Amino acid sequence: MNVERAIEILSSDQEIAVHFHGIPVWIESVVATSNMAVVSERGPIVKGS
Repeated sequence: MNVERAIEILSSDQEIAVHFHGIPVWIESVVATSNMAVVSERGPIVKGS
């Protein structure tokens, strides 16, 4: 995992599609010191919602 990119995605005002092993996920938080992120599974991004 690229921690810097995960932090950028988490800080973004836009929704950015993120996949983990092909599964869409939402980044909840990033723990840079341990190179880990807390994610939850989510459905596909639907524009306008």
